[in-house]
Amino acid sequence: TKVMADNKKIDFKLKSNIGSLEFGKPFISGPRGIAYRSSDNLLFIADSKNERVVGFTEDNKLAKIISHYGMKNGLCVMSNGQLLMTDEIQIVLLNNDLRLIRTFGQDDIDAGFTNYQGICVDSNDLIYVCDQATRQ
Repeated sequence: TKVMADNKKIDFKLKSNIGSLEFGKPFISGPRGIAYRSSDNLLFIADSKNERVVGFTEDNKLAKIISHYGMKNGLCVMSNGQLLMTDEIQIVLLNNDLRLIRTFGQDDIDAGFTNYQGICVDSNDLIYVCDQATRQ
């Protein structure tokens, strides 16, 4: 799966399908994160200025909107299909139905994290987080 993003257009390639999503400013504003979940073929976009995550199907239809938990920054999908996302103060874990499982890392000053941005997982589901304020 190859996923590329810029501020106006998101192109994605799924095996032999190629799709394109074009957005006007009123709908997506300040996209920061992008993640693809192969179990249900949903493409998630962190729409940071609108403080939400939107999910699209392969045929470019709006499938989900997650509008809780503050400004969305980073997104990634774990091997079990659960979605991890960062906002400015915490890491949020959602189940496959996109319901909250838990939050963690709320302004973890002791660990040196204060402004979560990017997030990813490796093949063992170890979580890696990028913190903008402390440049970690």
